[in-house]
This record gives sequence, C-alpha cells and structure tokens, in this order.
Amino acid sequence: MLYMLNKTLIILIISSILITSIDDVYASNELHIVVTFPYLYDDIKSVVCPGDVVTNIVKPGIDPHEYQLSVEDINVIKKADIIISTAHTHFEQKIKKMIKENGLDSILIEIPYLQNIKIFKNPSTGIENYHELLFYPENYIAFLKYLKSILASLRPECAKNYEENIEQFILKLQSIVNKGDRPNRIAVLDSPRAQY
Repeated sequence: MLYMLNKTLIILIISSILITSIDDVYASNELHIVVTFPYLYDDIKSVVCPGDVVTNIVKPGIDPHEYQLSVEDINVIKKADIIISTAHTHFEQKIKKMIKENGLDSILIEIPYLQNIKIFKNPSTGIENYHELLFYPENYIAFLKYLKSILASLRPECAKNYEENIEQFILKLQSIVNKGDRPNRIAVLDSPRAQY
C-alpha cells in the first residue's frame, strides 16, 4: 500500500513538473502586442497564442484624436514586440517617433501602409478616409494575413496556432460578408467610419 502511494506521488510530481515546464516555455516566449484602437483588442486577442499579452492603449469611449500617451502607455510600448497602429492620430505618430528615436525593437504595423489595403476617399471632402479601414472586409483579411506572418516569425512554436486562429477568423468574416444583403441603394453616412 505504501509502495502504491509513493508511486502515485512520484507520478503526480513528475506530471506537475512537466506541465509547469510546458507553461514556462509558452510564458517565456510570449509576445507583447499593443493595439492603438479599442476595436482591435478583442479580435487580436482571439487569434494569438496562449501566453501572448494584448494591450489596448486607448480605452473605449475615449476620443483617440485627442488622446495623449501616459507614462504607463509609454512603458507598455517599450515592452511591445508588435504595435498595431492606424497611423493617423497624434499619439500614433508619437509612437512611431519613439520607435525610431529610442531604437525600440518593436515591429510597428501601420495598417494604411500594408499591401492590398484600400483607402477610400470621403465623397464630401475628396480626402482619404483613414477611419476604421479594417471595417472593409478585404482590408481586414489583408491585415490578418500580414499579421499571421509576423506572429509566426516571432514565435515559430505557435505558428500553427496563429494560422488556425486567423484562418477561422477569416472564414467567419467571409461568412458574414456572404450572408450580407447588398442592395444597390444610396445611403447617407453620418460618420467617416461608416464608409467602410
């Protein structure tokens, strides 16, 4: 009886060491990803690998055009492996400047400058509309495919996880688009983001 108890105890100890070791491998390689706009937070969180940390700079309800980086934001940015930016607000320009001037190793993904991103002109002003570029499904898919390659290159042990999560996200997005009714109608838009 004592022999069985000792054997069971040894198996439990070894199992817990192995599980802890696996968790340590994931934790030690975790990616720190910063998003500049709240609408990106949940989506990015849904495609990353266990252990990756996603942080949103601008909280919901705050106007990003008037947002000023806090000391806490700057510390988070300094630790970031990836920063995802819409590249059109003052604080996002400050982040870009910080990366260049401080020699940060962060990868800055500026959505408007990615290949295959379409930027529409506001019909009222004729000026390019940078608001919520990812609300246009083709833009979101182009962004996700690019993000997948960056994530996999930084954390190869999670490449399959990133690929599967992003492919599932794209399939859901395409399903929504395919179900959508697109009547040939004229619409009046009251917000720049509604264009996409």
